[in-house]
Amino acid sequence: MNYVATLFCGYLVAYPFQDEQGLTQTQRIASTAQLGRLVKDHSLSVAILFAIVLIVIINFVFKNSRFGYRVRACGGNRLAAETAGINSRRITIQTMFLSGMISGLCGGLLVTGTYFRFITNFSSGYGFEGVAVATLAAFNPIALILSGILWGGIKSGASAVNRIASVPMDIISLIQALVVILVAAPRLMDKVLAPLKKLLVKGGKTE
Repeated sequence: MNYVATLFCGYLVAYPFQDEQGLTQTQRIASTAQLGRLVKDHSLSVAILFAIVLIVIINFVFKNSRFGYRVRACGGNRLAAETAGINSRRITIQTMFLSGMISGLCGGLLVTGTYFRFITNFSSGYGFEGVAVATLAAFNPIALILSGILWGGIKSGASAVNRIASVPMDIISLIQALVVILVAAPRLMDKVLAPLKKLLVKGGKTE
């Protein structure tokens, strides 16, 4: 369904809603519909405040509502949740709709706060990066704020480093991957480093 929605929006932008310049983008939205900038001459807009409020609401719903409990139960152990009488299929569909609504809201905030128009393929893999950010935050909604800022700082600084120091963008992607592995997968790192620790211990006893 993601591809269906993306291609349909691409059709709308390329034909019915195409701007006068013939580019695959819409007309610039009215100034009254644009979100204000928090910093002058910077892309940071009021959209970040909407995101923070949304995170707080989601955290409250997941931790203090029956729906949130059922989502956490199905996510933790689907079979156990079904044994307790929770309809996992219904929860899955509801969660998919909820995540789609949140994604649409985030896309709307990006359009109204940054580009001020809808551009074809304006999302350069934000969905997949969102998975990495959520993993980095250990799937804690409040920790998403910090992990999102960290990830955004690394990504925005990557272009500057590439321009000034000629560091390949692949190196930046490698650093991002290492951050996720080291922080979000401590058990994996313990298993990887276990042989090295044993070797160091044996070496110390031998000496």
